[in-house]
Amino acid sequence: MWLAMIGFLAVHGGYVRGANPEGLPPGPRGKPIRPPPVFLTNSPAPGAEGPTVVTLPGGRVITNLPTSVLPQSPSNTVRLPNRAARKFEPMGYQATSFTELARFFVELPPTNLLAAMSPAARWEMVRKQIPLDIQALDGRKVALAGFVLPLALSGGRATELLLLRTQSACCFGLMPRVNELILVTLPAPGIVPRPDTPFVAAGTLAVKWVGEGGELIAIYEMKADRLEPAAGY
Repeated sequence: MWLAMIGFLAVHGGYVRGANPEGLPPGPRGKPIRPPPVFLTNSPAPGAEGPTVVTLPGGRVITNLPTSVLPQSPSNTVRLPNRAARKFEPMGYQATSFTELARFFVELPPTNLLAAMSPAARWEMVRKQIPLDIQALDGRKVALAGFVLPLALSGGRATELLLLRTQSACCFGLMPRVNELILVTLPAPGIVPRPDTPFVAAGTLAVKWVGEGGELIAIYEMKADRLEPAAGY
């Protein structure tokens, strides 16, 4: 599963890395004048002025996607919360949305510094940046909609996949922020993915470090009870 995620992230823009990516020539020797900069997981492209803020029917969306690829209408961004997620409320699931899950930013030091920290210290650094209401969703049964990107297929069906905030990460290779995707596992036989169709995932959400070593891929993981196309979207 990790190999599949590594392949996805390598093709779709790479990991969330520190301020000094590997392969760049070393900087000047000697003591730095100021501490190394942190890396914002919502960092805009070089030369851009801050994150992009877009107003959609589901609310204000803050994203690292360049304006040129953002929808002029909400047609390829899931309108959340929506009827498709709310229909699971009578079954004991709390309807939530990426509008809520991705409304904050996570700051990280360079990857080599993260790798030198203990797993507990790394997670504590991230956890303190997560709003309390989002932390409270850890271990809760929730339902939300997103777009599906399978990590592996068997017989045309997927039991391990990424639930993504927008189609842009699926189709245009744009790297989502760590709180704009959820690693989802679901029971066999899984689902037949439809890349152009939003799905609703209903299951138990974990708010945690998803990644290995100093590489943070996501902060959400879900064991889904069911995953189905978002009816009435």
